Amino acid sequence: MLQALSEHGKEVILATLAKNDINQLRKTTRFYCPACKQEVLIKAGSHVIPHFAHQSTKRCHTHHIGEGYYHEQGKLQLYQWLQSLGYKPNLEVYLREISQRPDIFLSINKKHIALEYQCATISSEEFRHRNLGYQRIGITPIWILGGNRLQRKRNQQLKINANTRLFIHQFKQEHPTKLFFYCSNSKQFLRVNDLYFSNQTSAFAHFQFSSLDKLSLQSMLLNTFVDKQELYRKWEKEKYRFRLYGGRGVGKQAGQWLTWLYKHQTSIEHLPSVVFLPVPHAHVINRPLWDWQSRICLSIIEPLPIGVCFSLTACKNLLNPHEILSGASPIYAYLQILITLGLLQEKTHGIYEKIRPLQFHQHVEQAVYADRSLMHYLRTLERNTKHDSQENSHTI
Repeated sequence: MLQALSEHGKEVILATLAKNDINQLRKTTRFYCPACKQEVLIKAGSHVIPHFAHQSTKRCHTHHIGEGYYHEQGKLQLYQWLQSLGYKPNLEVYLREISQRPDIFLSINKKHIALEYQCATISSEEFRHRNLGYQRIGITPIWILGGNRLQRKRNQQLKINANTRLFIHQFKQEHPTKLFFYCSNSKQFLRVNDLYFSNQTSAFAHFQFSSLDKLSLQSMLLNTFVDKQELYRKWEKEKYRFRLYGGRGVGKQAGQWLTWLYKHQTSIEHLPSVVFLPVPHAHVINRPLWDWQSRICLSIIEPLPIGVCFSLTACKNLLNPHEILSGASPIYAYLQILITLGLLQEKTHGIYEKIRPLQFHQHVEQAVYADRSLMHYLRTLERNTKHDSQENSHTI
């Protein structure tokens, strides 16, 4: 830990002191953990950031595994960054009501923020416990992952494992999803905005790199979006891979889906091109896009005669409750695309009428051609929408 209480009750951050002052404190003063009140030791060698450590035989319940040099360095840099912006952050303050100690605690007007710099993997149970604790006392948690956890696949595409998915933020329903990364070695901050998952471990997004000294808290939280035309261009390749290899991965879930397709007397090659389309917030459903979208199409839309309605709730009920982490926004977004493509119309909120049949394919060549045509059509719609928006703004 970077901060501890002296025997006189004073909060001390060793890393802000000169070496001689630290040596003097080591000789004259005892220090204690603000949480467990156990005595802690000064650690200030030549290869570490000066900090305090519990004695090996005494573990504090607020101590988190993985707080090595990289983590301590980043935590201190983020604290000093907020100070340089004119805020008054608190480092490792102990919140007695919930027995938690965020890396940095910040109050702005009446808004309270717990900033956590997470460089090591933690369990989903621990993550949810800490989040719920903060939320219970009116604190907004913001998680910044260590740059050591960043896995870039290629330009504007990110590899994300199940643990990293936990740290995706969406502060309001209308806001894009966000991931934050910070490298304490290079002092580079990465904002990953508006994630579109192509499978359970890969997402397209808008990347913004900034040096910490040129970043404000407002710009860190700024909403930015992917270029939809570029997204659809890249998704065309994803659709092609899906036709050839989709669903054939190992695992129980993939096998169950292929069996389900067989029982519905179809296969990947024959599925309508409206299956496997990019939608925002897809991370909240613990199934691949092609899985839940195909179930909506084949189980609900396809059997209906033209002119008959179905509900958003019926689509949600296709999945087990534990498979939807929060809300129904990706399902709603998918149905909105089907409206844009002329397959559905929304009668009232959450009620949809089928107005055109789904188009199944006879063979893979036909499917690939139709997929390309569809993605080209979506790019054209996006380009026209963007053009109309610019024209309207000039008119205004």
